[in-house]
Amino acid sequence: CRIAFKVTDEHGMGVEVDSIIADNGKGISKSPTHKGMGYFVGKLEGDSRRISFMKDGKRYTFSLPRPEKKGCAVRLNALRDDSIRIAIKGRNISSNSQLGYTILCREKVVSCDDVRLTPDAFDASFSQALICVPKAGLPTGIHQFTLFDSTGAILAQRLFFVDNGLPVV
Repeated sequence: CRIAFKVTDEHGMGVEVDSIIADNGKGISKSPTHKGMGYFVGKLEGDSRRISFMKDGKRYTFSLPRPEKKGCAVRLNALRDDSIRIAIKGRNISSNSQLGYTILCREKVVSCDDVRLTPDAFDASFSQALICVPKAGLPTGIHQFTLFDSTGAILAQRLFFVDNGLPVV
């Protein structure tokens, strides 16, 4: 699984780390970081949820929260070509579930639709969907993607920026 992190100092400012170490002592490959934010890919083994960061030769150890039994993860890529690609992975959410999304910019809905999850071919507890939203017609600015269920409960949200050359009004 992909685990995001942000390392901050005592003033809440992001700081870069030298390395990440799992509880079993093995080093973990991490993404390039920006102001202390990054991610690593891996599966924490057993009940261990402890992770350590190395900074200037000093080790800082933290406990990670337990993963939710049910929910959705959203991975959004706004940097590609002419569309926004949104990958959704559900855990213990039925493929029959009615889901929907909205994309807002400056508090106005600029896109919305239903989302149909399909079962994962390898693990029945997971389902997935891929949404492609054309950038054409989206205003330049910060957008908010919201995924919700049939009761309106928010399952995931992401912010992203679009600069497609359209003037800001």
